[in-house]
Amino acid sequence: PTQSKERVELSTIDEFCEKNGIDQISLMKIDVEGHELFVLKGAMNMLQEGRVAILQFEFGPTNMDSKTYLRDFFDLLGNDYELFRIIPDGLVRLPDYSEKLEVFIPQNILAIRKSSE
Repeated sequence: PTQSKERVELSTIDEFCEKNGIDQISLMKIDVEGHELFVLKGAMNMLQEGRVAILQFEFGPTNMDSKTYLRDFFDLLGNDYELFRIIPDGLVRLPDYSEKLEVFIPQNILAIRKSSE
């Protein structure tokens, strides 16, 4: 088998937004096969400053590989965002963390910024 190498430039969302003059993100969708938490940590300035209105990320079996849990997302986002599980008929609100939520089947989570009122 032939081996090849490819160079890629890596950046965080915060760095990318700053470099490109992006002040607000209406919807951020993250699909990085279990590494969503790490991507979100690279967007901490945007998130903490309230500059991301809605984000969607996958949660499932690949989170076992990366050793990230739904609790980690609640810890990171829970103060500023309401979390929902996306189901075929709409949304199910996840008001508080519970170990029962740690279901490692493919699913999408929606996080909506809480109003500052």
